[in-house]
Amino acid sequence: ASNEASYDLEGYLKAMGVRHCFDGLYGVDLVDILKESPEYYRRVLGNAGVEASEAVFVDDTPRRLAYAAQIGAKTVLVGKTQEFRFDAMISSLRDLPELLDKL
Repeated sequence: ASNEASYDLEGYLKAMGVRHCFDGLYGVDLVDILKESPEYYRRVLGNAGVEASEAVFVDDTPRRLAYAAQIGAKTVLVGKTQEFRFDAMISSLRDLPELLDKL
């Protein structure tokens, strides 16, 4: 999920070699709202037909992951913080494939 267009996110994740870790990519072009409230995550999941309990959101912004957690999704922070408790934290998206196997 991104505040940018989904097709931009596609390119970034392919370049990082982790695109295969994501079933779907969402941007403001698909859900018509910024990632500034739990509503963004509700719309993404509604569009995808996925229950929150089955979803994992990955982000580098703790506040945004807190919104995803509010609706019951799993959260993975890329980076480090003590602001909020996440399901997992990784230092880089390169670590994502191994982590997803554990979640």
